[in-house]
Amino acid sequence: IQGLIANPSSLPIETDDCLYLFETIGLLLGTTGLDMESQCQHLRMVITPHVHSIEAVLHSPNLHRDPDFYGSTLSTSIAAIAYLSKGFSKPPPEIQQLFLETIQISLAVLRALPAVMQVRNKTMILLQRLILCLNTLILPSLSPFLEILILHSTREDILDVSQLMNQLSQKFKAIAIPTLDVVLIPFLIKCNDLMPNANEVINNNTSPAVGSNEVIVLPPHLITEQIAVKKLTFSVLQSLVANGVTNILLTPSNAPHIEKVLHTMSEGAIDASHCYDPIVRKTCISFFRHLIDQWCSPSTLHDASQQMQQHTIIHNGFLRFLLDSVLPGLLRSLLHPSFNHHDALQSRCLSEIAKILTTLKDRIGTTEFDTSVALKFFTGDLASTSLLQDVSKAFSQAVTSKDMEKCLTIMITSSKQ
Repeated sequence: IQGLIANPSSLPIETDDCLYLFETIGLLLGTTGLDMESQCQHLRMVITPHVHSIEAVLHSPNLHRDPDFYGSTLSTSIAAIAYLSKGFSKPPPEIQQLFLETIQISLAVLRALPAVMQVRNKTMILLQRLILCLNTLILPSLSPFLEILILHSTREDILDVSQLMNQLSQKFKAIAIPTLDVVLIPFLIKCNDLMPNANEVINNNTSPAVGSNEVIVLPPHLITEQIAVKKLTFSVLQSLVANGVTNILLTPSNAPHIEKVLHTMSEGAIDASHCYDPIVRKTCISFFRHLIDQWCSPSTLHDASQQMQQHTIIHNGFLRFLLDSVLPGLLRSLLHPSFNHHDALQSRCLSEIAKILTTLKDRIGTTEFDTSVALKFFTGDLASTSLLQDVSKAFSQAVTSKDMEKCLTIMITSSKQ
């Protein structure tokens, strides 16, 4: 097998066949019961010349003159390492060290040709494999990869970047904060930049010229693309708080942007424009449920220690934003004519809002809940909906999320009578 790989000119084989050979080597070494010394010896015999071949390509004087050609060659080389690792699901430290030695050369390839989509694509595949193979050992090396991938990503591959970030938060939880900290805001900014806007319509000459009094309306296909990119923002932020990576929002890099983050997720949760499907809405609503659970306990809202003072300010600001903006918006969304609580998907949003109310009541206490939520919304903000006084009382007495869900259903039914 090594002879086939090492002599591509004398024994030409297709790219896919070459990758299958690397995968075969990995499976033979990692799953057939070889002793550790033999595994390391044979694996090094494959990895070392492979790394040298990549270095030779990187030093080619024509590398940047023909990036597509060399990008194709180098992306295959990166993919080969990923295929080789498939034979090692939980490798011992000796094997992990050999794969660690491939990280710097892989980063060099990405730095050399970051604009070539094939290189970015195969790099992300490799990183996903090495995360499984190397576990926490790979974390210190990931930030430079992510920074380059985000900077050069397009609408075609920003999804892959978001999946890589979600994989990190799901697998490593709070341990991933140092890795993700420096790339979270750049990722959100990149998503915003990739969303189609009015300028794109003007450049395509499909709308009035600049200076016209007519309102520029995005055509349906661009609205679809806009929503697709925004969903990635929602997904990454929800994954962070759902997996206990929430404190990333409080770091010096990200805390100044917390208000913008909350407004972004509020937009998806309330969906005043009615452009998001119920699954997306549920994702955004659950984001707030997790934040309530983690940020609204008495200990976090009233921590007077100097070390936690800034965090306490943010926690209290979040609670105020929740009570003044998010909850009223969510309750009004349930009363909109388009909301059908009998629909299977929309009912999930109803259940999630009920969980928000239950969690909030548990965190801030019944008295504060009655004052800030039940009495306020049903005798003030939503009084015009002709809700009966006993509905407010039912919310006050509700204990479980099922109780809250029944109250919300009564509220919806009463508003439509």
